[in-house]
Amino acid sequence: MRTQKDKHQDTILVIDDDKGLLRLIEMTLQTRGFIVNTATDGEAGMELFQQRPPALIILDVMMPGMDGLAVCRKIREQSYVPIIFLSARGHVQARIEGLMSGADDYMLKPFSVQELLVRIEALLWRARQPRETDSTIRRFGSGWLVINLQTRQVFVNGEMVHLSQKEFNLLEYLTSSPGRVYQIDQIFENVWSYESDADPKTVRWYIWRLRQKLETDPDNPRFILTEPGQGYKFSRI
Repeated sequence: MRTQKDKHQDTILVIDDDKGLLRLIEMTLQTRGFIVNTATDGEAGMELFQQRPPALIILDVMMPGMDGLAVCRKIREQSYVPIIFLSARGHVQARIEGLMSGADDYMLKPFSVQELLVRIEALLWRARQPRETDSTIRRFGSGWLVINLQTRQVFVNGEMVHLSQKEFNLLEYLTSSPGRVYQIDQIFENVWSYESDADPKTVRWYIWRLRQKLETDPDNPRFILTEPGQGYKFSRI
């Protein structure tokens, strides 16, 4: 984990509207050799994140103005920095919302300071390891749509959506290069290969099926877009 050589090299950003707790975390981390930046609201936290990108973020969920979930989604649009949520909301759905917004960990208040330090060290160690070029997690729409390539699970607004094997294969192919236009024949050859019981018309049917399951308004999709006369593309959002 952390060595003497690593001391004073990692900056941690703590965002929490509880000033007493904020000060406690700040003092604890500083005694362990971390550089600590603090903010008492989401907007100020985002400004600090932009000015001095940290090695890790500790983030309160419930704050006035921009709450922790919104902050996490905005950060995930541009960074993989480890994020730990702190929250008094302990029910399962709250944890799911936190993790689906892009957080790496979720701790309940009140919490053990020693446990927080252990989790920080673990996340920092993991962040130092080489990242795979093809991430197993794909997020779109600020975390509205989450695709886990390893477990083959898909979540829409925090709820798991069941896809057939072929539907998932099609979604995986379309999201491999967001913004790229794929011709129908090209999609068919790569997803269905040369299966005798399918034809290019099948692509349109499965696109329709995916839109029904993933889009808020299937008739006006924001993820799977039609390029007239060309084919389909997955939006970069």
